[in-house]
Amino acid sequence: MTESVSTPIAPNTAKSLKLAGLSYVILIVVIAFNLLFVHSFDNARLQMISLAIWLLPLIFPLRGIIRGNPYTFAWGNFIVSIYICRAAMNLYLEPSIWFAHLIELLLSSATFIGGTYYARWRGIELGLELKKPSKHE
Repeated sequence: MTESVSTPIAPNTAKSLKLAGLSYVILIVVIAFNLLFVHSFDNARLQMISLAIWLLPLIFPLRGIIRGNPYTFAWGNFIVSIYICRAAMNLYLEPSIWFAHLIELLLSSATFIGGTYYARWRGIELGLELKKPSKHE
């Protein structure tokens, strides 16, 4: 999970990249595990459809996240926010398997926080900062 640009990466930026990237990949594995083994489905076809619905959105930004692209982390957080809401809702609705939902919530929150800081700090390091409009425009 390294940036392909030759600009050096600051220690805090590297830590946020590791936090976001590692928790993102583990989140994919945990969601797949929960849908395959923790949740009970009466129909295998329904289980596969549910697996596709919940994993496909996480697969789209995976290439940019592995490469350490700050733009991918920025827009990928919109996707991750869905999983924060999903885990929080399931914690309330399915208290019998609260531990699985708590792990999802912690991983998706860690991904969101790490991704936010990485996108901000790495963007500044690379000079990708958004320009503020002047008062005369």
